[in-house]
Amino acid sequence: SIDPWRLPSDAALARGAAMAEALLERHLAEHGSYPQTVAQPLWAPDTIKSEGESLAVALALVGARPLRDGQGKLWRYELVPLAELGRPRIDLLLDISSIFRDTFQMTLDLLDDMFRRAAAADEPPAENFIRAHALAMQAEGHSWEHATARIFTQAPGQYGTGVEELVDEGAWDDASQLAETYQRRNGYTYGGGRAGAAAPATLRGLLGTVDHVFQAIDSVEYGLTDMQHYYGHSGAIQLAASQARGASVPLSYAESYTGSVTINSAAELLRIEARSKILNPRWYEGMLAHGFAGAAEIGQRFTHLLGWSATSDVVDP
Repeated sequence: SIDPWRLPSDAALARGAAMAEALLERHLAEHGSYPQTVAQPLWAPDTIKSEGESLAVALALVGARPLRDGQGKLWRYELVPLAELGRPRIDLLLDISSIFRDTFQMTLDLLDDMFRRAAAADEPPAENFIRAHALAMQAEGHSWEHATARIFTQAPGQYGTGVEELVDEGAWDDASQLAETYQRRNGYTYGGGRAGAAAPATLRGLLGTVDHVFQAIDSVEYGLTDMQHYYGHSGAIQLAASQARGASVPLSYAESYTGSVTINSAAELLRIEARSKILNPRWYEGMLAHGFAGAAEIGQRFTHLLGWSATSDVVDP
């Protein structure tokens, strides 16, 4: 069992900080500046298995650390002073799974409190991108309640981004339809009493600030083509953000189960998976040896690859 009030664990904090640092270093090297906003999915099973590594990435990007009481229970994510942080606070767009929403309400409240305090902090907006974006959205007519929302998923009782179903059924005509579906399905905010408040304009505004999409992969069991949730979440976010910005937004992954932290682009990982599975005779012949079940597994991989082709420009023709 796992105690949500103790996440992230100390080990996860160290791993998450290393992933955040590697992500920022790569973005800085490739683009010459820090990303102002990172969009990041948070999934419940991964959070449980890794004891909160993805949460730790989020805290490190913002520049925050957990405060615990005498029994080790979390009660706040404290903002690290900018002088100690040594770089700007990165804004976040958290795309939480519906299972995460239903499981980790206390975590959502802690995260929301952190975002509200960061937005209200007496810090230069040039060094605090959360505050900069909240002030800009407020100036555009958003309420402060909406301008400080950073945690999004489906409406209460709803599950799934909707993108996977459209791809699986072939019920889409162009990428803009997938991006619109993602925004329509996921424009509900949580944490701090928000409880699924509809804020589609806030989501659209934040997508327009996203400079990088990032997700940690915590298991060797499932890669980007092994299930639809990767393109349905991080792939769909990249598509929606790229359309909102009018330019391609990078998408990267960290394989957190390895001994050292490595940041790979989605294109790099998909090429590795194609060589090791889909285009590897030893893999697909082994699958075909299992008859219908094996052929179905191969078919699923190609459907998922189609999903990546639909949501992203990372699939080679």
